[in-house]
Amino acid sequence: MAKKYKAIIYEQVEDGKGGYHLRPVTTTSTGLSVDLAAPILHVSRNTVYRLCEIGAIRAEYPSPGRIVIPLEELMRYKTETQDPEHFERQMGRQMDFDFEAKEGS
Repeated sequence: MAKKYKAIIYEQVEDGKGGYHLRPVTTTSTGLSVDLAAPILHVSRNTVYRLCEIGAIRAEYPSPGRIVIPLEELMRYKTETQDPEHFERQMGRQMDFDFEAKEGS
């Protein structure tokens, strides 16, 4: 049987008395938004959108304008990809090149 994962992401918040408390950012849902997936991969939101667009990360589209990334899919991508930031750097260079080519036209 395949493993199933559930995760809750917490934000560490100062309590004003020199300590911290953990505030839940997500629920026990098995799907993550792009905003939550980006910091897990250490990339920008735009990179996560591109990864979903090219099919590197299989995403679900429950309604127009909403993307949900299954936690299992995000973990699969993270373990199979040695350096997600490398993709982001490559795409940045490609976008810079495309922009320069358009301006030169």
